[in-house]
Amino acid sequence: MKAIEATITSKGQLTVPAALRKALGLKAGDKLVFTRDAEGRFVVDARTDALADLRGIVGSDAPGPVSGAQVKNWIAESRTDRWRRAGAADEDGTA
Repeated sequence: MKAIEATITSKGQLTVPAALRKALGLKAGDKLVFTRDAEGRFVVDARTDALADLRGIVGSDAPGPVSGAQVKNWIAESRTDRWRRAGAADEDGTA
């Protein structure tokens, strides 16, 4: 994905461009989490309604209780799928 610029307002608010919101599946109320990596760079993680994302993966016929590790795995899979879709959209010019 090519670099995308965002603007910080005088009130310290960040304006996320529409193409990036679409690629990340962001909507009003979702959160962006900024984490500094070992090399001092910041990584931005989109935090959307994880339960809504999981409904499609788990389905209504889940076999009873699931472990925290299973939930983390499902979330990771969902995020990976979202990034793959975002990359594909960027390559065909739709993002």
